[in-house]
Amino acid sequence: MKAMNGISGLCLEIELSRFLALSCISRYIIAAKLAAALRRGDGAIISIKAAGVARYLDTDDIELKKSKTTSFFGIPIPPLTISDNPANSMRESAIHDVFAQEFETRAGVPYYHFYPGLVSTNAVNNNEVGFLVSYLFKIASFIGITPSQWAPVPVSVVLNRPSYTTVSQKGTEAPVKSAIREPELRNKVMAFFKDTTGVELGRS
Repeated sequence: MKAMNGISGLCLEIELSRFLALSCISRYIIAAKLAAALRRGDGAIISIKAAGVARYLDTDDIELKKSKTTSFFGIPIPPLTISDNPANSMRESAIHDVFAQEFETRAGVPYYHFYPGLVSTNAVNNNEVGFLVSYLFKIASFIGITPSQWAPVPVSVVLNRPSYTTVSQKGTEAPVKSAIREPELRNKVMAFFKDTTGVELGRS
């Protein structure tokens, strides 16, 4: 039983690392590598996740090696799947909120982080998602707007270049929570991605 728990824990850690790589590290690298070309063309970066949602981020556990469960009234409850893990979703939202605050200062390119709200897509048909995520997408397919209905929002934001970089479903500001605005947290997040990828943001 102890061996099985060890194997289960290792698989969980690998999955959490995979989500971090796919949702955050890859976007950081691509955006950083394209920064010079985007500056020359007056371009911008768009990331569609969950702007302004995250209320916290443990910068000592960005890889979620400790935060592997959620709780119900203090009772630890493991998520049904990794993608259902609230800690994973909160982490992604927080990281992209930090990118939205830091990219323009560090790389000279605006990084717009969007929260599209309920949009009816076929994403769950093409990705490995958990039961809860799949269920929410099915609800969205009935009450959400279509991608074509929402598409003008990011286009308008990039063309008009508002002063804010975290954007709501309607194109207004999605305010970043106070904890995610803290300079110390933002610096730790950017240092983590620099050290993890070997890619540093700059204007050269």
